[in-house]
Amino acid sequence: MAVWEVRDRNAGVEVDAPNWMMAIGSAMAELGSDGMDMACLICDVQSDGVVRVYDPRQDKALLVRRVDMPEPVPAAPATLSIAPETMAQAPGGESPDAPPHVSAAPASAPSSEATSIEDAVAATALSEPHEAVPLATPPAFDMPTGPSAALVGALATPEPIAAFKDDDLAFIEAPPKPAAVEGPPEDLAEQLFDGGMDIASADSPEDAAAAALALLGRFVPAESACVLGAGINDTALRFLAVTGPAADQVRHITVPFHTGIAGFCHDTGADLMITDASVDPRHHSEVDESSGYRTRGVVAVALRDQDGDIHGCLELLNPPQAFAPWHLDAATSVAKALATYLGPRI
Repeated sequence: MAVWEVRDRNAGVEVDAPNWMMAIGSAMAELGSDGMDMACLICDVQSDGVVRVYDPRQDKALLVRRVDMPEPVPAAPATLSIAPETMAQAPGGESPDAPPHVSAAPASAPSSEATSIEDAVAATALSEPHEAVPLATPPAFDMPTGPSAALVGALATPEPIAAFKDDDLAFIEAPPKPAAVEGPPEDLAEQLFDGGMDIASADSPEDAAAAALALLGRFVPAESACVLGAGINDTALRFLAVTGPAADQVRHITVPFHTGIAGFCHDTGADLMITDASVDPRHHSEVDESSGYRTRGVVAVALRDQDGDIHGCLELLNPPQAFAPWHLDAATSVAKALATYLGPRI
């Protein structure tokens, strides 16, 4: 568990949380909020790890930074197992000059609690109890790119930030308003209301979720989109609808509660826009790691019905340029219509 400082215009608090998103939720009460005041969050992750958070509806601003130093994990030497029968010729067997037999079958799987590659190596015992020959230190390797880069980034631990900079502190007092972008269609509300009829008349939760994504896709460009839902007896969020290049890889994955961006929205009921999550490896969830998909810009909104009950999360990922605040508002409107449908059915 990491330690985070969360600061608003008047005070700062330190909280324990696995990531900066959960740190925001944990800090709300200590900063004098009931947890629902800041329900629309535009998050800008800086290159040094500081997260600037602004709620345009409430005109509130927060800063988040990690303050603890992770303890180094001691590395354990890897070993190579050599079968003794290969060291001398056996009757009818190989010659002494034959290459040694290398056993790759582990006697036990690595512990699921391993926190590094070194831990995984140390937790893996090679099958045959022979003399262990230490391996030479492997040469340095280049950081991978493409799908594997997301996993490597997720394992990386960012350095804590020593202190907020002057421009970070100035952000709290006068956060910049979102950059001007092309505005919504004049009749957006009417079109969203009419499109909501397709959601309300769907035959199943999956069809309703697909209709919601199709409706938003007419107005909000995004590379990928998904709806994750959970009923009263579920123990994790499950995908009801997915679009995009990694759809086939993720549609059967479940996301544990309290995990990642979707878990944050489901837990807090917040509507969230992250301008560029790719600069902060801490945001990556197991879904990114499993699919090899690299998430950048994110709009994520809670599926909250008219009674205030939350049934999951709707996400839009990776716009061709950037998401605008009105995209967040449109997603919130569609999510409410979908949640009203899902309430008695999921």
